[in-house]
This record gives sequence, structure tokens and C-alpha cells, in this order.
Amino acid sequence: MMRILAAEAIHLLIVTITVVCATGLAGLLLANSEQYSSLIVMVFMAGTIGGVANNYRRLYLLPTDAAVLTDSDASRLLTIQLYISPWIGGIFAVVMYGIFAAGALQGELFPEFQAINERFTTASAFADLLVPATNIDAAKAILWAFVAGFAELLVPNFIDKLTRENMPPAA
Repeated sequence: MMRILAAEAIHLLIVTITVVCATGLAGLLLANSEQYSSLIVMVFMAGTIGGVANNYRRLYLLPTDAAVLTDSDASRLLTIQLYISPWIGGIFAVVMYGIFAAGALQGELFPEFQAINERFTTASAFADLLVPATNIDAAKAILWAFVAGFAELLVPNFIDKLTRENMPPAA
């Protein structure tokens, strides 16, 4: 059983190194970029880092005496989840950013955006012009991106809630 945990820890280390290197590379590229669309890359990377942090938590909480650890299928699924969950976290972070930009979540804890009434003709114009109103709002967006990656059910649960509240009753 401990051999399985060691193997999963090695996979998690590989994922962590990959995400850290990708984050560092993105940081170098962003440091030389003057476009605001680079914030979406930062949001994605914060979500992947949240996913990696959640993987560490998940592996730490895994019981070492569980019978499931001896099952090779369970071990394979855990390995796949360790590799995929950071990328899913990045996707959910970008979706969360869109939820904020759409105004579906508003309040003191959530970022506010400028140019919300502007008309956009391209995706790059959208990414470049619809940005957080202040630096504090940008920091809130990045923090929530990490949370979206870490708490992987946050975004799907919010979307489920939105659809339940806005769907017409069944006939």
C-alpha cells in the first residue's frame, strides 16, 4: 500500500514541476507583455496552481490502510486525476472569471470590471478591454481563480445553481 502512495507522490511531483515551470514561463512572457489579455493567462495559471494544491491535500488525506489503495484501477484513476485536475482547475478559473465579468456574482469580495458596456467585435478585443477596474479587483480575480482550481466543485455547483434558478418549471 505504501508503494502505491509513493508512486502517486512521484506523479504529483511531476505535475507540480510541470505547473511551476509553466507558471514561471508564463510569468516571464507576461512581464514583457503590455496587453491586458495576459491577465486571462494569469487567471488560468492560478487555477492550475489551485488544482495542484488540492492534489497535495487530497493525497495527504488519503487513508494509508484503505483497501482501495490495493486496487490497480483505483490507482490508475488517482494518477489520471493527479494529471488532469490542475488543467480542469485552470479551465474553471477562466469560467469563474467570465462569471465575474458577466456580473453573475457581485459584491465586495468579487472583482468589478471596467468597459462592461463596450461593444466587442473580436475575442481579443474582449480579452484586452474587459479587465478588472482596479489592481485590487485584478488581485481578487486571481485569488478567486486559485479558489476555483482548489475547490473543483465550486464552479460546476454555481453553474448548476444558476441553471436551476433560471430554468422554467417543467410542464
